[in-house]
Amino acid sequence: MQDVKEEEAGSEADPEEGMEIKEECVEGEGQYLSEVDVQPSPTCGRSPRLSPSALTSSVSPPRFSSTCGEDQETVQAQKIWKKAIMLVWRAAANHRYASVFLQPVSDDIAPGYHSIVHRPMDLSAIKKNIESGVIRTTAEFQRDIMLMFQNAVMYNSSDHDVYHMALEMQRDVLEHVQQFLATQLIMQTLSSLIRNGDSESASVHLEENQSIREPVESLVCAGCV
Repeated sequence: MQDVKEEEAGSEADPEEGMEIKEECVEGEGQYLSEVDVQPSPTCGRSPRLSPSALTSSVSPPRFSSTCGEDQETVQAQKIWKKAIMLVWRAAANHRYASVFLQPVSDDIAPGYHSIVHRPMDLSAIKKNIESGVIRTTAEFQRDIMLMFQNAVMYNSSDHDVYHMALEMQRDVLEHVQQFLATQLIMQTLSSLIRNGDSESASVHLEENQSIREPVESLVCAGCV
């Protein structure tokens, strides 16, 4: 009986020893544990469980500054592109046949037009879509320009004046679009060289492309605020 009591007494002392060990563990990692949300654990040998909020804050630090910087660059690049692509739009709007394509086509002018053409397009709609951000890339601009001319070709017979006007204006406007795309490529190359501190190569590259020097200068001017 005496031995049993001694064993019971020994078992009663175990929690105190556990508490001492736990306190030592906490003291050894006191600074770390104070920074995260630790749920109580019955034994010291187990790793502390972190709450989801603690894991998020410790593993994935916020990157507001870099994201904000990237957003500003994107907005600025889009602003420059919008001003530049409007140069191409103005070239189309100044074409000798542009008056045919400036405004939407009504059924009064072209009977049955909307039963044949399911997605009408005109220069005023393209301009509005650029300004509102519906058109955001050169490919989207070219797509709607092509749609506008194809609608005219589809509705009008091959012996109609508008049919031939559409084909001629399409050819001329696409030349402006291709020149714009070539200019964009040159601008990207120049920007890359300048960012890398190679201004001499940038100058040589521009001299080698004299045919687009004027469009490049126009685009640079369009990007100025």
